[in-house]
Amino acid sequence: MKKLLITSLLIFGCATLAIAQDQPEKFNAMLGLTRQDPQMDWWFQVPSRFGPKLCFISEVTKGDFFMILPIFGPYGASDDGQVDITYDVLIERPDGSVKHESKAIGGYKGEFHGPSLMPAVDYLMFCFDPEDPYGEYTFKITATDHVWDQTVEETQKITQKKI
Repeated sequence: MKKLLITSLLIFGCATLAIAQDQPEKFNAMLGLTRQDPQMDWWFQVPSRFGPKLCFISEVTKGDFFMILPIFGPYGASDDGQVDITYDVLIERPDGSVKHESKAIGGYKGEFHGPSLMPAVDYLMFCFDPEDPYGEYTFKITATDHVWDQTVEETQKITQKKI
């Protein structure tokens, strides 16, 4: 009886593990607001054991340019290694009104050999207009992994302050 119980638990446990492994991971994205070089050499030229250093910002002054840089991972790949990710950007003023909106920006489309984190290939460079009020702005991305058919939202805030 004891052997039957142990065997049943092992079979049930292995079946549960197999089912869990068949479930796809959840697609995720991170939103970075940064002044780093938009050419991305700083990302891909770093030896893999070190990883790239990301420097995010939370405050800017009028005239400061910065990048809206989504980073994806984990993400889906088709059987032949194709990745297909797009994202939307929405920027809200301190009063909640819409400052800017862009749809279906290219996150990545094509062959990619992960599972490493992947920055978006198309990113936005941004600078506040002289008439934009000071205060806290909300940056939202909605990223879609078309292989896994999953969508995720990420939000960051940045404050435009006086010098």
